[in-house]
Amino acid sequence: VYLSASRSKPAPDGFLEIMNYFNVSAEQTVVIGDRVGMDMWGGVLAGIPNRLLVKPYSSVFGGNKPDVILRFMRWVERKVVNPKKNF
Repeated sequence: VYLSASRSKPAPDGFLEIMNYFNVSAEQTVVIGDRVGMDMWGGVLAGIPNRLLVKPYSSVFGGNKPDVILRFMRWVERKVVNPKKNF
């Protein structure tokens, strides 16, 4: 486990720092995240082709729902990713 001090997502710095620490290429890396505009876009900017978008705050793991502003922002992200799908 490696914790990066970089907190500037979606800038690729943190992703690149972690890949460098473990001496792996972008092709050997998978980004797992719950936000298109931060996690997934950061992976794109770092050149990581393997990305897995997961449902945020899963109740399976006892998570709580985010506040209304964050839920709205995530709704906008989903609309940008798949504008033809009804949410």
